[in-house]
Parts: sequence; structure tokens; C-alpha cells
Amino acid sequence: LCGDGLQESPEECDDGNLIIEDSCDDHCFNTRFAFQSFESIPSNFGGVLEADAICQENANRAKLDGIYKAWVSDEFQFDSPLFRFASTDYKGWYLLPSNPPELLARGWEELTTIEIHHWIDIDAGGNESILTPEFAWTGTLQDGTFSEGNTCNGWTTTDPSSKAQIGSVGNWNKEWTESQITECGFDKKIYCFQVD
Repeated sequence: LCGDGLQESPEECDDGNLIIEDSCDDHCFNTRFAFQSFESIPSNFGGVLEADAICQENANRAKLDGIYKAWVSDEFQFDSPLFRFASTDYKGWYLLPSNPPELLARGWEELTTIEIHHWIDIDAGGNESILTPEFAWTGTLQDGTFSEGNTCNGWTTTDPSSKAQIGSVGNWNKEWTESQITECGFDKKIYCFQVD
């Protein structure tokens, strides 16, 4: 029984309560954080591994535990979040690291199929974005797959003739990740998700 303090299968945890916003949610799954990067970055940031490193550095700077990866794709199908995150079976809550934490989406399925519960406008330190509108580099569709041909040549160029899929930070629907195709050459945030 979830919330009785005894961890039993299929529970991932049981902290003796049914509070969603702590490290063990109301269905006894571990919660994970998601946030936007502290800084905006140019479109030639290098690729998914470089973006992952930015996310991990942001999490470390904010003293958030866990492994973090960027919600970006490049021109290789298996570099998309759908494959890199290995999270399609995740059922716990994604939370924003505000104080108190804000609910983002219950599990991978909700994140990638319906509206999210809150804008991803909080950074790893819990600070809310003050810029409106604000956008994030994604190259990624809501289902976690790559937006083919829309990644600033694999995040290697600032040439405005190249294009990229971006997300709108101030949106709950799929536009949080697939808002529009825009030219490269500007600085934008990236989204970061805890994967373990």
C-alpha cells in the first residue's frame, strides 16, 4: 500500500506519505526535476552531448542530485530524447525545482502526449524567468523524436540560412517543444530533464 512506509513491488519508494512534491510521489514513484538552463546559449553549442553537459553543470551548480540530459535532438534519430533518456516507462512526477516544487507532468506519457501542467520557466536554482516571450532550442517534437532538418546543422552553426525547431517557454500545449521553425544565429535557453 503506497504511503505505509514499506516499499513493496511495484513501488520505487515509500516515504510514508502521499505528498506529490517530495522525492517520492503519491503513487510511490521517484520524482524527477526538469528546468530551463540558467543562461541562453548560441545555436552552435555543439550537439546533444555538449547540451547534456550544460544541463548537468546547471544541476550541479544548484546542488540537484541525479543525472540530467538536455531536451534536444540532432540529425541522428537515436540522439533524440525518446532514445537518449531511456525514460518511456517512467511513471513518476516531473517537477520544477521551485520552492515549493511545481508539478510539470506525470510520467513520460503525459509529458509527451498531452498538455503539461506548468511552463518550464524555472531554472535549476528555482528562479522564475522574467523574459516573455522566451524560447528554447529543441530540435524535438512533443513525442521526444527529432524534428528532421531543424537542428542548425546538428547545432554547429549560427548561419541564419539554417533552421531549428524551437519551443515556447510560455506554453502548456505541445508548443513548449515544437512552437516554430526559426533561423539559427540567436541565443536561446535549453530544457533539462533528470533521467536518473
